Amino acid sequence: AVDKKLREEQVGFYNDRSGMEQIFAIRTIIEQNLAYQKKLSTHFVDFRKAFDSI
Repeated sequence: AVDKKLREEQVGFYNDRSGMEQIFAIRTIIEQNLAYQKKLSTHFVDFRKAFDSI
């Protein structure tokens, strides 16, 4: 039931996936923005700090 509500990019919530693909993707985006001298804003949220358990 949960799988139908999650997007493919939300791999952190799947048991058989890791965040390595997302790390690679954000690195690629950062490198491309640097190469083309474009501004890039990012936002990272650590939900472990907000909730007792996840």
